[in-house]
Amino acid sequence: MPGENVTLTANFTEITGIENIAEGNISIFPNPTGDQFSITANIIIDRITIIDKSGQVVRTTDIKNHEANIAVHDFVPGIYYVRIYSEIKVFTKILVVQ
Repeated sequence: MPGENVTLTANFTEITGIENIAEGNISIFPNPTGDQFSITANIIIDRITIIDKSGQVVRTTDIKNHEANIAVHDFVPGIYYVRIYSEIKVFTKILVVQ
């Protein structure tokens, strides 16, 4: 109604530790590898995509977990980019396959 006073109240909660969540604390090991590698994170990994040096996607795997083991025994030795998709961000790590 015109001329009526309205009071709004907002409550805010301070969140700490955002830096760790944003970084995901993602580990890939062993690196270099030959047969398989493990990936762990403090966030849920939705999926990973592995890309070779020419930019071709060589593997996509749905994870939906904090960790996974990925077989690479059929990969040609070289450098690969592991793209890690999460709800909050996409991360890229380098993997060396021997």
